[in-house]
Amino acid sequence: AEAAAAADREIAQLRADADGLRARVASVETELAAAATDKSELLGRLHEREAAAEEAQRAAAAAATAEAAAAEEAATARRQMEAAVEQHSLGAAKLADELV
Repeated sequence: AEAAAAADREIAQLRADADGLRARVASVETELAAAATDKSELLGRLHEREAAAEEAQRAAAAAATAEAAAAEEAATARRQMEAAVEQHSLGAAKLADELV
């Protein structure tokens, strides 16, 4: 009888230990699920930032292209202005020669 009582106590303790282990497993599984969610959110933010960086690079390239085009247009306008000033000067000199 005593051995049976001791065996019952040991069985009860083993069951309690098993319940504790089940609770711990459930807790770890919950923590694991939360960590997976965090990882997913972080990866999502990383992809958003990478996309924003790529867009910024494209915008910078477009700005550089526009700047180069504007510089070329300014150089062309400057050359045209210089040519017009030279034509005006030649015309003024010719008119002065004709007046003399």
